[in-house]
Amino acid sequence: MKHEFKNIIELKNLKTGYQSKKEDIVLIDNADLKVKQAEIVALLGKNGSGKSTLLKTICNLLPKIDGTIHINNKEISYYKPNELAKIVSYVSTEKIFAPDLKVFDILSFGAYQYSNWLGIIDKESRNKVEEIIDLLKISHIKNRFYYTLSDGEKQKTMLGRALCQNTQIIILDEPTAFLDIKNKLEIINLLKTLCYEHNKSIIFSSHDFTNVIKEVDKIWFLDNKEITEGAPEDLVLNKFFESKFDSDSVKFCTETANILYNRKLTKPIGLIADGELQTWTKAALERINFEVVCNKTNSVNVVVNIENKIPIWAFTENNKIEKFNSIYDLINNLKHKQL
Repeated sequence: MKHEFKNIIELKNLKTGYQSKKEDIVLIDNADLKVKQAEIVALLGKNGSGKSTLLKTICNLLPKIDGTIHINNKEISYYKPNELAKIVSYVSTEKIFAPDLKVFDILSFGAYQYSNWLGIIDKESRNKVEEIIDLLKISHIKNRFYYTLSDGEKQKTMLGRALCQNTQIIILDEPTAFLDIKNKLEIINLLKTLCYEHNKSIIFSSHDFTNVIKEVDKIWFLDNKEITEGAPEDLVLNKFFESKFDSDSVKFCTETANILYNRKLTKPIGLIADGELQTWTKAALERINFEVVCNKTNSVNVVVNIENKIPIWAFTENNKIEKFNSIYDLINNLKHKQL
């Protein structure tokens, strides 16, 4: 029998924004979206488009203007705060001020809804905190004060706090913001592990388009108060991202799912090379606006050969040959010829 994951979150005709006495400021209008069990969703869009507002509305931290939010087939307004805290956890981008708290203390706060009337977590909950520490590989910092941590360590700590709530749904606002590339990828990999190995449903917002698009099950793309939903691969094949990103200065590459400079390639050049030597020589030549034709000769050519186990770049023009020991030297020479 085929197993089908059920919908954990359903948004119907959802309108989000800010309510005021004079008029409502609408950021998202009539959104119909779903999140399944064990699914990871990335919310993408411009700054100020309403991503954080949507996430807070799903968590019931902000009131919706109109529409419905169902979590496990129950409208969110019918949940008591302590009931919702056992189903949904939220990780904000806001930096916390905790000069006297250690990492273990902050993680323990996530388990407090399971504590006794004195606010003391039991042995089972403490063991759960230790399991989360092992999962996040942060045992080396569990006794350090929070304020001494790096941005990446702080982000893992706050993710750990959410995990200690042991919720079915985890919602994160910009979890990779301000992190270096290594920590960005580690956080995304952690989210995937939680989704696929621990059966969590995860929604997170991001501006890290290139890394995110290849790692999630679904994209919510917010633009002009509307959200387009779909698997990233389907959106690529349907030319959706081209319609959103292509301009005179940038273009979306459907082969690599990267957003690239829209270079004006005006000078033809032939390139004879193999493997990664071809890939990176071509990239360098295109960077200085050469239109590269691979594995074909032209009036101007670059040929990469291996001599004594070392790559040599040979540039030919008008029957003259110049040889270079690096791409850097090759490109500098070509730039000099253009001046």
